[in-house]
Amino acid sequence: MPLSRLVYASRSAEALPRAAIDQILAVSRANNARVGVTGALM
Repeated sequence: MPLSRLVYASRSAEALPRAAIDQILAVSRANNARVGVTGALM
């Protein structure tokens, strides 16, 4: 599999509660693991 890189930045239109951020992170980790994507959410 070729190595590729994607850089993406975004901002929330409104402040998100910590629970919403935790949920986004959990779903992203599960989806990324399923398809072999690695990276970081900052």
